[in-house]
Amino acid sequence: AIALLDLDDFAGVNSLGGRQMGDAVLRETAMVIRGRLRDMDLAARLEGGHFALLLPLTRRMGGYVAVDRIRVAVSEGFLFPGLAPGLSVSLSAGLAAFPEDGDSAPRLLDQARSTVRWAEESGGNQVIMRTPERRSQVRYRPMGPAGGICAEFSLGRRSGQVRVREFSAAGALLE
Repeated sequence: AIALLDLDDFAGVNSLGGRQMGDAVLRETAMVIRGRLRDMDLAARLEGGHFALLLPLTRRMGGYVAVDRIRVAVSEGFLFPGLAPGLSVSLSAGLAAFPEDGDSAPRLLDQARSTVRWAEESGGNQVIMRTPERRSQVRYRPMGPAGGICAEFSLGRRSGQVRVREFSAAGALLE
């Protein structure tokens, strides 16, 4: 699995606390990240408040748990003596895993990049992992008191109801 992590509103940290405070936040974030990874994992600072993680031999949910631990540690346990009043530190992360999210390094990076953007645009301070949609059509679920009952049937001794669970332009899923 790979993850991209971005400190939420890092420019605001620099403007409120100055460059020295920004540097201190980066150092502390790097220590929090490193302290929560295994020896085989790799962490790197890319630029500004951006970090990357390479988590070998890690499946999607294991990667999510590891990155979310880092997110929680940064958002809840990030205390500095003299931290500027009103300054909070949190991070957003996007996660991609091989082979579910891509079969090459560029595809995995693109997936992680799009999910970290989605995390930031959705309010920040969260980890997003998104699986590619396998269906080509938008799905709809029927609403209402009937619950999508389509028909009743009777086959010999068996009888029941056929319901539309969801439908799309490509067809319907019945139960």
